[in-house]
Amino acid sequence: MPRMSSESVQHEVWESLGESDPDWAVLTDQRRRNRGWENDLDAFYATGSAEIRDVLAALPAGVGRGVAVDWGSGTGRLTFALAEHF
Repeated sequence: MPRMSSESVQHEVWESLGESDPDWAVLTDQRRRNRGWENDLDAFYATGSAEIRDVLAALPAGVGRGVAVDWGSGTGRLTFALAEHF
């Protein structure tokens, strides 16, 4: 049997996680494995808000905040938080 490239394996794993446990694939907390985020999506998205708040607070003074681009393939954890500021 031919050996799969590491890129093919990564793609297969990501696709599998996206189907079986998408929020955990975005934020891997062992306590939330096997769709553990599904029953507490407010907490899931709150982690994104906290992360964006921390990043924005760490920006040097004078750095503009006109437009943000979020390029990802997740479930919107950071996108929704960015939308609150931009």
